[in-house]
Amino acid sequence: MIDLSGPSQPWPEAADRLWAGCAGDAVRGREEGGDLLRAELSSVFGLDPRHVTITPGARVAALAYGLAAGPVALERPTFTGVSAVLSAARVPWTYVPWPEIGDVRPGTLLWVTSPCRNPDGARIEDDVLARFLGAGGRVVVNATNVWFDDEPLPAVPGAEIVVSLHKLAGREARIAFVHSPRFAEEAADLLPGLTPSARWQHTWALFIRRGGLDLLRARVSDMLKAREEFAAELGAYQVGGAGPNVLLRLRPGAGEEAAAALLLARGFKVVEGRHFASPVPAVRANFSGVPAREAARFARVLRATGLLDGWP
Repeated sequence: MIDLSGPSQPWPEAADRLWAGCAGDAVRGREEGGDLLRAELSSVFGLDPRHVTITPGARVAALAYGLAAGPVALERPTFTGVSAVLSAARVPWTYVPWPEIGDVRPGTLLWVTSPCRNPDGARIEDDVLARFLGAGGRVVVNATNVWFDDEPLPAVPGAEIVVSLHKLAGREARIAFVHSPRFAEEAADLLPGLTPSARWQHTWALFIRRGGLDLLRARVSDMLKAREEFAAELGAYQVGGAGPNVLLRLRPGAGEEAAAALLLARGFKVVEGRHFASPVPAVRANFSGVPAREAARFARVLRATGLLDGWP
């Protein structure tokens, strides 16, 4: 079975060895882990370390933002883990497709994912965010999938940025950061009990300093090749966006659960679009760790089943 659901991938052996050495050095070291990690992450992205706040993940950042600055307008489609934590905290939120962002009430915090949005790989135009900010809104860009894109972080003056290592390093990474001049103060009461330990941050800082991110990113080219082979095999069916994810619209009458079950029977595990608030019936496929030949075979299976909407 080929898992296209987006499971965490095992690290290269070289990355494992480097991590082990960094963990040992962090135990013996005397440097302040948080300060060092902020400096290293800021260096990677060209950010001001004074405005970088470490969190254990994007969802914790979303929770802190919602509690401090709600209500929240969430893009659609999107990763529904964010809406789940907002609902759990009773933060008011609503979905808004990108074309309707201009209709969002001023004073609302807008949460969008760019580049390589999960689930469809889309990238929002900077002008859309700039207009929303100019109308009195507040914008947070979840740029967690920047690891899979050749473009830099969104550069919209006034927009705040969230980046997690989860998609690159796996769910156990427990490291993300927010770049914002005011987030640290707003989240001051929430984060102390949630922020990763200084030793954990120190280990990650050393790992980044010694080239660990490059070792992990070396796998990205394989993912991009798989995506390219998939798109080429589908041909006339346009696969938009970039990065590891594609959202595949289903033909009218095809249910998501039935489609996922059919594909699983053919050897491919996908995720139903409802898990990403897809406005139309769809399934999502993620090509991380998938060989290019299997991505091409998946495209052939999709063609044979006739599941896709708009197939010529």
